[in-house]
Amino acid sequence: MDVRTKIYEIVRTQGDLSEGDIKAESTPDTLGLDELDIVEINMAIEEAFDIIQDEEDFPEWKTVDGLVSYVETKIKK
Repeated sequence: MDVRTKIYEIVRTQGDLSEGDIKAESTPDTLGLDELDIVEINMAIEEAFDIIQDEEDFPEWKTVDGLVSYVETKIKK
């Protein structure tokens, strides 16, 4: 499973969303996610990809595709 597919799955599952709800340009606000949802999503991503998201370099979660790009960068390090 590629990074994008896995992240979309994590966001869908943790946010209790339908498959069609998540788009590349979706933001936490447009998806109706609260702070707890975001924390749970971040924890699930760290576990799924065996990464640690540094607060200093973790960008604001502006879009789902921005999150995908960030994780892809962390994996390559």
